[in-house]
Amino acid sequence: MKTSVSPPLARLRPRLLPTALALALAPVATAALANDTAPATDAHQLDAITVTGSQLQARAEIDARRESAGIVDSLSADDIGALPDLTIAESLRRIAGVTTVYNDDIGQFASIRAAHPDYVPVTLNGLSIATTGDHGEGTRKINLQVIPSGAVQQLQAFKSLSPEHDAGALAGLINIVPSSAFDAGQSIFTATVGSSYSTYMDVPDDNSAGRDSKHSPYGRSAQLSWAPTFANDTIGLMVTGMYQQRPRTQSNNVVTNRLYYNDQGAAVAPTSPDWNGVAAPDSFGAHSYTNMFTKHGGTVRLDWRPNERLQASLFGFAYYSDEQETRNTNRVFNLDQHQDLTASSGSARIRGVDSQWRYNDFNRDQMGLQGNLDWAIDDDNRLRVDAGRSRAWYQSTRPFVTFVYNPNTRLDYDMSGKLASFDPANASALLDGANFSNRNTYRDVREAHSYVSHLRADFGHNADADDRGLGFTAGLEVRQMDMQRDIDATYYRQRQATLEGISFIPDFAIPGYSQPALWLDADQFWNNVVPTLAVDPALSRYNSLVNDYQYDERTVAGYINGLYSTDTLRLSAGLRLDRTQFDARMARALGGQILEGQAKASDSASEWLPYLNASWSISPRWKLKASASQTLGRPNPESIATVENVDELELTINRGNPQIQPRRSTNLDLGAEFYFSDGLGMLTATVFNKQIDDDILSVSQQETIDGQVWTVTSPINGERTRYTGLELGVVNSSFAALHPALAPLGASFNLMLVEGKSSYLYQGQKLALDQLQYQSKVAGNASLFWALPRGSEIRLSANHQGKYLEEFAVEPWKNIWIKPFTTYDLTAKWMINPAWQVRLEGRNLFGAQRGRLTGPNGDLFRADLEVGRTWMANISYRY
Repeated sequence: MKTSVSPPLARLRPRLLPTALALALAPVATAALANDTAPATDAHQLDAITVTGSQLQARAEIDARRESAGIVDSLSADDIGALPDLTIAESLRRIAGVTTVYNDDIGQFASIRAAHPDYVPVTLNGLSIATTGDHGEGTRKINLQVIPSGAVQQLQAFKSLSPEHDAGALAGLINIVPSSAFDAGQSIFTATVGSSYSTYMDVPDDNSAGRDSKHSPYGRSAQLSWAPTFANDTIGLMVTGMYQQRPRTQSNNVVTNRLYYNDQGAAVAPTSPDWNGVAAPDSFGAHSYTNMFTKHGGTVRLDWRPNERLQASLFGFAYYSDEQETRNTNRVFNLDQHQDLTASSGSARIRGVDSQWRYNDFNRDQMGLQGNLDWAIDDDNRLRVDAGRSRAWYQSTRPFVTFVYNPNTRLDYDMSGKLASFDPANASALLDGANFSNRNTYRDVREAHSYVSHLRADFGHNADADDRGLGFTAGLEVRQMDMQRDIDATYYRQRQATLEGISFIPDFAIPGYSQPALWLDADQFWNNVVPTLAVDPALSRYNSLVNDYQYDERTVAGYINGLYSTDTLRLSAGLRLDRTQFDARMARALGGQILEGQAKASDSASEWLPYLNASWSISPRWKLKASASQTLGRPNPESIATVENVDELELTINRGNPQIQPRRSTNLDLGAEFYFSDGLGMLTATVFNKQIDDDILSVSQQETIDGQVWTVTSPINGERTRYTGLELGVVNSSFAALHPALAPLGASFNLMLVEGKSSYLYQGQKLALDQLQYQSKVAGNASLFWALPRGSEIRLSANHQGKYLEEFAVEPWKNIWIKPFTTYDLTAKWMINPAWQVRLEGRNLFGAQRGRLTGPNGDLFRADLEVGRTWMANISYRY
């Protein structure tokens, strides 16, 4: 149910981003005219005040950017070790040039400068970590939903790169710095307990599966940290633990695609010159979800710092995530023979009606162990050695069934309102369970493992930030990644059961499905009916083997980087040699049949990658930074090792290509930084350009299998892609420079503008788009915060992400786009006393809906997702 927004709040929505920008820039004009060598008396006065919360985070962000030699932005935890969002991925959107990729309403992955998350490596303490992607699909993107923020001290986004960074950082790199007992201001003990409230819990859990009930809107959470030091503060121990459980329901109303006609009523493509301009719906559907998210785990970090020259640490982490999701889907589909068409209404023949039930039990675990040694051998030489091994595990149990009725009747529809409505002739037949027979019916268990071992040694001579003159850094590293997926599927023969006696009409007005609908009595079906169904052994074998694979990748790399530093200038030029070898084993398939034995693929390649970086401090307030580098975008293991992914409804097959080669990107960056208000404020502007050679195209062709024409798609190299962008960032931790009364007020703002082009081959023709996948032309974030007495604060934030391409389709007019999306979040923090704190957070204050678009111009409705708001209340104790 859509809740209303009061007029004053509604009027506030479009004003927050420009207001935050105006406020953040207010001191800049005055500061720009001031003497660069003016004394920093205001800063000294403010340093005498205890700075907490958002002001503390803002000042840490400013200091980190000023001290870095490259174009690097960061976000630090506040005084109780909290980041400002539900997941790490959502926190990263507060950094200029970084956007969040969502799974429905939860941020899972991060993108830098509009690149796909597969080309943004995530490291922990500088070491690679294992991943199973989102659903064990064999990608390189790191699921940041799994890793909680409670043990994170800082998030770093590297947008200009040096030869010590992963060569696979085509767009940039994210590094997670875990908390340490030696962090400044670290409390010995912190404990937080909380509860959450989800406003949209309308979907009933009448037939939900899983261990937990999903009807309550309340969730719960707890986290703690213990950080003592021993042996005269030479040994530090940091132990963290967390537990979180959060319910959610969501409704997703869908019109999957459109049909196009000419004036004579013949079906045509929208690219045809005789298309009449009307897009008719091919279906009306709704997905109704109940979800329960549970996450728990912790970290242990042991630091040894016997003197100023030597530091060593051991760090272990283990997190376990479980998502229980039940989905009921109701559709009228395969609509055709449209008549009486207008832009928003008409009639059509119904060829299919179905009721689907699916349960997903997603288990995602992440664990690892790391060791680190940092030794300043003498005043000029430093050696650092890091080693780690991590494991990611994914398992999902997925029973699924769809019951289909082919009525061959007609409906009238109207799409002029917010929700489409349709009125079928003989509607009662759509509620007769005897008319529906089972079609796709299966249980499968998908399990994926990924292991990464990473060893690196880095040596620097006269290379620290305060060293002057000539110096160099050099390093060697070895990284081994082993990834495998195994599926065990049981498929049952079709048309053996009906919905008669095992279905019900839910007491729920399904958004997007304007008629009553049948839902499955899941317990009765799976416990009593399924044991009587005959198994299809051939289909079971095919689906158990076709997506299994084993992929092993070994990278050996070395680099050298020359440095020259003065008090105002730092130059570096380096070269990296990266040699990667992979071995893949997968099933053998031909014409939809699994053959005996396994297919094997192996390859190796060596890449020389150059890097240039410069940082020039023009004055105490102005810095210029420039960078040129070449990096890679390695293919995903699934692009190499997957035999085929089959969509039986759309008659499409996606196949891997073992010969696919890495993308190669040439990266140019030029940035200016201006520091004002005696270091309490920062303005940054960066222009960037990327040219990607050997970009990967999707090539489609027609293939006849068992008398049906399928569209088969596979990736190839061969295209050049360019994109250019501008990043703007403003952080002002205090407006004391304008007036002493404004000292508690702070603001931050960032904006990214990107222009790019991508292309792909369809039926032998190259088609172009003026966007890349996951690239918003505009993305921005703004926050206003007011520090209250004794460390209390109020913070209001807004985030905007422009329209972007989520998924390429076989036919370009079926591409899926994400609608522009703007959310507003509120945090209110009350410090009862130095030990106790109460925090209230509101997420998605105005209940914005995420939506998808499709069509030849990407402007036709495809789906809307209703998830509501989330409120969270926490109380923390520390000493």
